[in-house]
Amino acid sequence: MSRKNIFAAVGQSKFAAANDREVKVADRPLADATERLNASASPVGSLGRVLNDARQKSLRAEEMERSVRDACAVIELNPQDIEPSFARDRMTGYSPEDLDDSFLASIRSNGQQVPVLVRPHPTQAGRYETAYGHRRIAAARILGRTVRAVVKSMSDDELVVAQGQENVERNGLSFIEKCRFAYVLESRSFTRETISGALSVHKTILSIMVSLIERLPSDVIDAIGPAPSTGRRAWSQLADRLDSTVVLDRVRNVIANPEKFAAAKSSDERFRLLLAVATEKVSAPRKQTWSRADGRSFASLAVSEAKIILSVDRHKHPEIAEVILRRLSALQAELENPENDPMKES
Repeated sequence: MSRKNIFAAVGQSKFAAANDREVKVADRPLADATERLNASASPVGSLGRVLNDARQKSLRAEEMERSVRDACAVIELNPQDIEPSFARDRMTGYSPEDLDDSFLASIRSNGQQVPVLVRPHPTQAGRYETAYGHRRIAAARILGRTVRAVVKSMSDDELVVAQGQENVERNGLSFIEKCRFAYVLESRSFTRETISGALSVHKTILSIMVSLIERLPSDVIDAIGPAPSTGRRAWSQLADRLDSTVVLDRVRNVIANPEKFAAAKSSDERFRLLLAVATEKVSAPRKQTWSRADGRSFASLAVSEAKIILSVDRHKHPEIAEVILRRLSALQAELENPENDPMKES
């Protein structure tokens, strides 16, 4: 899909964040990749494919920026008048607390080189809604500056396509962030065609992405974070393991342990820690049996991490089974009595 066709949905004129060639690297992470790659010898093999892909993405990102500059006027807006996109894509970057020091320092020193893209808010007069540029808007709030923006009338479909494509071209979203973005869009009844266009993924992969979010507990994803270096296979492996409630409880216990979980400094490290916890082998259940005086076994007990199983053959030992049932009923009544609360301090 060409860049022109992607943004034709927003209007016949091309658009995306615009700026001059000398935009700083901190604000445009792919800006100088083209020069470095063109200067190098032609690579071969898998490394060549990776570098060529980076070169193409850099060129497309520059085309996106030029197209907005050429097609639309850039105006100054108060960041307090700008709302985030209704479809959250990033797990971080929406608030001032999410910004890293280097990004903020670049905006402070060099100014906002690349305009953001917004639309007039569909329900609030005088306000705007962001298509992309959330981090730049957050930085402007911190620095007390206006935001350089392109204002474009867009439908919901056009906004999410622009939002998704801009991030895809800049490798701005991790795999799990893309999955969440796809899930949010589907939950808002966007068509698979629109979502596929926004993320530049095939419908088969899109189905896998949405399914992962349905399977993975949201609190576990939030605890891990975007994990930018973690891909589909690893997330699928974690989802497979977390289908077990025993494993999920074990993972949540680690998350709740600040001393152990905080030792993993990065998001990818947190993922690897929890995946290791989820895949570690569980010891086999401890088993115990009881026998009559004549040596016949009448009961067995299996104790595992998840449960305790007491087994009695009621056909062979009906009287023992009845005694156990009566004792369990009495124990339940005793535990339900507040006066007999075993956790109550004496």
